[in-house]
Amino acid sequence: MNCYICNRVLHAKGYEMDHFPLPQECGGTKTHPCCLSCHNEKDRLGMESLDAAFVFGALAGLWGKATVEERLVLARMVSRYAVASKHIQDC
Repeated sequence: MNCYICNRVLHAKGYEMDHFPLPQECGGTKTHPCCLSCHNEKDRLGMESLDAAFVFGALAGLWGKATVEERLVLARMVSRYAVASKHIQDC
């Protein structure tokens, strides 16, 4: 079994079942095996721990392969992240 994020082979006690695409607190029931490192990065560290340039670069890499609908979602995510990170830095 492999981590659904990084694709590393998972060991018996070195993974968790991650709720994706919807978090459990939002009613998500679908889970995927996820290594502890990726699960920690995805769910337990706040967005403020990510460098804005990294976030924008990661999303830009998806842009050329995305449909119009997917581009709208990516554009909304970038916009919301930019606003949120500005507010975090202002505090």
